[in-house]
Amino acid sequence: YPPPWVMPLACHRVGTNEKGPLIGMQQINFCIQSQDAFKNKLCVSVADSAYSSPACLLEAFKNPNQVHISRVRSNRVFYSPFVEETNVKKIAVKIRTSKKGRKKRFGKKFKLNDQATWGKPDDIKIFTTITAKGKTYRVEIKCWNTMIMRGTHESNVAEYPFRLVQICVYQESGKVLFKKPLWLMVAGERRIELSLQDIFYSYRQRFDL
Repeated sequence: YPPPWVMPLACHRVGTNEKGPLIGMQQINFCIQSQDAFKNKLCVSVADSAYSSPACLLEAFKNPNQVHISRVRSNRVFYSPFVEETNVKKIAVKIRTSKKGRKKRFGKKFKLNDQATWGKPDDIKIFTTITAKGKTYRVEIKCWNTMIMRGTHESNVAEYPFRLVQICVYQESGKVLFKKPLWLMVAGERRIELSLQDIFYSYRQRFDL
């Protein structure tokens, strides 16, 4: 294979009062919306954990054609969306006793470092992949399609769900290749259009940069 290379599409000096990852996301957004090669096409951006903040997530949802895949640290905490009780008696009690206030948004906690909080994944994909050096690995991917996270005062992202993906890679002997699983956040309006294999291969290209 020829050596990988990339062409710079935008350049911006990050000021002392600015955050580099957010500026990077804004540059990606600008390129997708302004350059003919990307207009009205599904575009996938890949980045490390610095780009999985509430501000970056909010930026990804500004462009309907962008799907943003970013790594997340294994100590992060996410949530399932809150679902109202459907029991009639419980609803009746709630109507009589509840007070006015902000609508509840967050459901059960999902702690990446606590398997007991994960729950059943929405999708699982297992396949083999062969590296450029000819090594064969088994890849196991689990996906939870609708997760949310707490935001900040500047970036309220509770209403912007994302897909949470866990990737484990095994050697032919069955031994795990990496000590910890890889966790990815897949954000954007068109995120469901990517298969789990698409997500895996898209993120793997990040290392070519």
